[in-house]
Amino acid sequence: GARYTEDEKSVTLLEEDPGLDRDYKAKDDWSETTGAATLMYYINDDINVYAKVSQGYAAGIYNPSTIGRGAGPADPTFALIPADPEETTAYELGIKSQLAGGRVQLNAALFYNDNTNLQSTDFVDGVRQTINSGESNTTGAEVDLIWLPGESWTVNASYGYADTDYDEPGKFSTPLHTGNAGVQYDLVADYGLWTARFDATYMGETRFSISDPRVKSESRTLLNARLGLSEVSALGGDLRFALWGKNLADEEYIEHGANYGSYTGYTWGQPRSYGLDVTYEF
Repeated sequence: GARYTEDEKSVTLLEEDPGLDRDYKAKDDWSETTGAATLMYYINDDINVYAKVSQGYAAGIYNPSTIGRGAGPADPTFALIPADPEETTAYELGIKSQLAGGRVQLNAALFYNDNTNLQSTDFVDGVRQTINSGESNTTGAEVDLIWLPGESWTVNASYGYADTDYDEPGKFSTPLHTGNAGVQYDLVADYGLWTARFDATYMGETRFSISDPRVKSESRTLLNARLGLSEVSALGGDLRFALWGKNLADEEYIEHGANYGSYTGYTWGQPRSYGLDVTYEF
């Protein structure tokens, strides 16, 4: 397949802004042709391997909030210059399979992304703006497993590895390792369906700021559990109940952070929490 895209964007800074002496306007346009191709080979009815190459594109973007506000008049220069478009060419090799008579689903992939000018949002000198990250490449792997060990049991697990190498130091870093695992038990009763589930998620260290490498989160593992009863017929409708707990180990972790110039701010993840959901559909 192939796609041709044209984008046109404009920005207007109004004189009503107390720092501006007149209206300022800017306009730009971009165009790009991208394509994708996949070659797939079926080893048998249950296993296939594939090779894929695809291109991605995102238009340039303006940052109207980046008006400079120093001691003198406001400076609209940076607000009128858009960040460049981002482009990615992605290569992927993978396998998809159903094994053990359909009781095991195993998918795996290796990928390599050649990136140009990825658009990253950061606080630079206390101002939130979207900037280009220059040339970079990402190498990674993904594995997903679903296993049905018994009539009522489901086990799932996944692992992801992604390493992004920038041509300039001090860039964002995505988590090098991510993963999750869970086990679920389903029991059919005369009055409804019981479901019990326990899962764990892992995320490695993540850096949030280009300008300040200290703004980051440490690796974390979160534990969650849920006990539910569904498909309960009552009052002419269906009732569902769920008792759940999130972050059972009460892990302290950072979801996002930013350097605002005069201080550094963080958004913390939710602490241990419990809840009961009752849903009635009619």
